[in-house]
Amino acid sequence: MENIEISKWPVIIVANYRSGSTVYATHLSNLYNVPYYLEPWHPPENRGKNWGPHVNGVKQDFYDHYHSKDSKYILKFMPDQINKLTPYSALLNGNCFKIKLYRQDEIASIVSSYISIMRKKWWTTSNEITKNYSLEINDDVIIRSIYMITRNNFCLHNLNINYDKVITYESLGTISKTEYVKTYMPDNIVDICNRVTEIYNNLY
Repeated sequence: MENIEISKWPVIIVANYRSGSTVYATHLSNLYNVPYYLEPWHPPENRGKNWGPHVNGVKQDFYDHYHSKDSKYILKFMPDQINKLTPYSALLNGNCFKIKLYRQDEIASIVSSYISIMRKKWWTTSNEITKNYSLEINDDVIIRSIYMITRNNFCLHNLNINYDKVITYESLGTISKTEYVKTYMPDNIVDICNRVTEIYNNLY
């Protein structure tokens, strides 16, 4: 993975879902020894027990930091979370270090989204015990995943932002020294990929 030099703060990571943004934000936080905030305005109903150990990923913690004089922090969010109730737009138009992160393989993003929705779990940590499993192939969830990923890719690529760095999931490689690892794929991953590709091609 290519190292980057942070020349100004805060660091803003604008990413699509399933692009490695949580791992990358955690990596930068560890590298520069600063707090990280992961989607503070993510819908609260989606923050269940499977949300993960996001110590700083809550709205109040971020808001307190945002209104302090300390600008040294990492913040990541998705395009569909930008609205007038969040400070994301102001930050993107301010003097921050802005990173765009996305996955070049859109089908792979959709498959990853589908797996996470069906598992109701959005990442895997290194201390988890892996075991074989299969997932139901649900066309409604596939279409939902297609909509979410393609919508955010469209928004991400059409934001009028002058980024300091553009990074792809494919260029990240393996990021060590974080608690996250790649999710173990289901036994029927080939069938899932084939069905996602079939529906995607018929829609587009």
